[in-house]
Amino acid sequence: MGDMKNAIFAMYGLIFVFYVPLLFWVQKRKKERRGQKYFFKGVVSILEACPDDEECIPQINLLYKRLSEHYSFITNAYRSSVELLEELIVHLDTLDEKLFEQRYSITPPRDHRQRIVNIHGLMKTKNPYSSLSSKEANLLMVMSGAIESNNEELGKNTVSQVADEFEILESNLRKQSKKNTVSFLISVVSVILTVFFGLVSFVQFFN
Repeated sequence: MGDMKNAIFAMYGLIFVFYVPLLFWVQKRKKERRGQKYFFKGVVSILEACPDDEECIPQINLLYKRLSEHYSFITNAYRSSVELLEELIVHLDTLDEKLFEQRYSITPPRDHRQRIVNIHGLMKTKNPYSSLSSKEANLLMVMSGAIESNNEELGKNTVSQVADEFEILESNLRKQSKKNTVSFLISVVSVILTVFFGLVSFVQFFN
């Protein structure tokens, strides 16, 4: 009996190790979908109320800002309203009407697609670095200013800073890749051991 109890405890422990991270991932995805739903509904309302694309931009930015203040998971997943507009365009082009309605509780605004694309283009023109972090965006703006003003020294210094940022980014990506590999291997081993101990417990229970 002792061996069987130990096997059962081990099995539940492994299930806990495997399914808790999975549960957190599912919850994260649900929050991202909720943020998309709020934003998509707001964009449709703005487009229906405002016929001028230029005038829609500050309203869409305000929508993103206010949603971000109330729901932090929006800013965790999307750096700007531009990224969320890109999500809307992609989902309009890839999801069928029924699935879109199930996810976001609205009819796909396909009639507004071209306007959404136009507004996205205008926003990118006004702020081409909106999807980057503030530090990266500032560096690129300084570099653009140096090019426009023919300031060679400032341009060289900025390029050097950008190169440093690239090195840091690549280092972080390598570290994250290693972590993801380890997490995947742990998950695979957990599943295998869970199945194994489950079979052991099952056999011992009937013996």
